[in-house]
Amino acid sequence: MSNIIRAEFLKGKRSSISTIVIAMPLTNCLISFILMGWQNGAFNWWYSMLSPATLALICSAALSKDKNQDYKPTRLSTVSQAKMWAGKLVYVALLFLTSNLLFSFGVHIIGLIGQENVTLKINIYATTVLFLSTLFLLPVALYLCDRFNAAMGVTITIALSMVLGLITWNKAFWRVCPFAVPNRLMCGILGIYPNGLPITGEAELFSSDPVISAVLTNLAYFIVLSVITSLWFSKKEVCK
Repeated sequence: MSNIIRAEFLKGKRSSISTIVIAMPLTNCLISFILMGWQNGAFNWWYSMLSPATLALICSAALSKDKNQDYKPTRLSTVSQAKMWAGKLVYVALLFLTSNLLFSFGVHIIGLIGQENVTLKINIYATTVLFLSTLFLLPVALYLCDRFNAAMGVTITIALSMVLGLITWNKAFWRVCPFAVPNRLMCGILGIYPNGLPITGEAELFSSDPVISAVLTNLAYFIVLSVITSLWFSKKEVCK
């Protein structure tokens, strides 16, 4: 597995993937600072829109070279196709983690030179929860970017995340809808609604949300979807 992941990093050296990983979170923080949205604004834009967009763009860039070569090196490899797909999932997850760490760093800098309304402890906690609860989207985005062209795959991923996330975050069934979980948990942790407004009268309602169980549920979705897409990729390559 380590060789597969190393090969993925080598393939990504001369692509746009590094730019995406670095530029998306830091641009988000810079715009929030310029517009005086401060730390809350940066978090709000990140979890509601730019985090899923970053993940989708990373997935698209990670697949671009393989798709351009019609997966010939992958099909000629002696390594199982399922393991190759799993390696790509881990590779993208590491890049997405890097992007989230850069975002957390950018948010901390906003607090140092601007207005601090998110402590370092809450910053780290919120970023960790957001990263783990958004991982379920990774196999979905990889599948969509492989199944369709890059632009369509990215667009569908972002649309699914934004629309379903904003529609379901305040519904009674939010715990079983993976798209709702990141938005819902950020409400309780950061004290702001997905539209950016501060939570006042309902603060106790959101603070009692079960963070650990919700994150574990979304991680279970990630594992199940990873297995399903790995099996799909194996059958797809065998049929070629």
